[in-house]
Amino acid sequence: MKKVLSVLLFVVALVSFMASGSNAEQPAAKKDLIGFSVLSLTDPFVKMIADGVADHYKKDLGLEVLIASCEMSPDKQVEQLENFAAMGCKHILCFSMNSAGLEAVVKRIRAKGVSVMLIGANPPNYVVDGCINVNNGEVGAYISKMAIHWLNEKYPKAAPGSVHTALFTTSQIEDLKTRSTAMKNAIKADPRVKIVFEKENVSEIPEGNQGMQEAFAIDHDIKLVLAWNDALGIGINNVVMGEKGIDRNNFGLFTSTISKASIELIGKSAEGGSIFRGTIKYGAEDVPGYIYSVSKKVYLKQVKAPYMVWDPIMTINSTGYKIK
Repeated sequence: MKKVLSVLLFVVALVSFMASGSNAEQPAAKKDLIGFSVLSLTDPFVKMIADGVADHYKKDLGLEVLIASCEMSPDKQVEQLENFAAMGCKHILCFSMNSAGLEAVVKRIRAKGVSVMLIGANPPNYVVDGCINVNNGEVGAYISKMAIHWLNEKYPKAAPGSVHTALFTTSQIEDLKTRSTAMKNAIKADPRVKIVFEKENVSEIPEGNQGMQEAFAIDHDIKLVLAWNDALGIGINNVVMGEKGIDRNNFGLFTSTISKASIELIGKSAEGGSIFRGTIKYGAEDVPGYIYSVSKKVYLKQVKAPYMVWDPIMTINSTGYKIK
């Protein structure tokens, strides 16, 4: 009887030990890392998106997003994608400089089981896990159509070549070269317009500032400026608003992309507080949230590759222009 009791006590003690062991704190599972390569963190629009996407991943899934700026260098972007994969990132987002030039690195990364999503790209001719496509040709054309709508209000009977115009474009970002080309071709088609200045391969606020100073040094009769992004527009607006001898009520600036600063300037233009009349926006109202929602589906493998999404295009302006 004593022997049976001893065995029972041993079993009870063993079960109790195992139960306490199962409730003991276990080492935390290693969480996945997310990589995000962007064009430049000095661009307010890009920084707003990068920070917003990182916040969504942190709050929703508890994951850290590593953000790296390629500073407008395609080679540096390829290196960043390689580095993200080497650091153990399980999902990589990329504001692509040149989607065609990423084919080899994307194939290498995906072969390691890492999912890749491109943002703001022309649709690639190779497989990616996800892609938020932007019709850059349409975006560029709409910048000019918005400007022409304003011209029809301000200068309906202007003589051919009398509206001196400055352009700020890019060709170094292959996916955005299409936007600049479409913008330039559409505005050139209006006979009232004469392009007197073009600043190429610029994207930052200081470059808009410097470029507009150069434009005025060449031609002080400029009345219209088109730029491929709103960061340039912020710098351009700063110069025009401080320039003497400019009829600001009859001066127009039009761009694409948005930031808090550009939206505020467009609002002020209706009352003479800026010359920033409008911008073309693509994506959803909450751009970081929209990108995160697509990225999350790709990361969690809730969609099959290639998962392609087209950005809707809309406008924010003070001139009454509407996309038809």
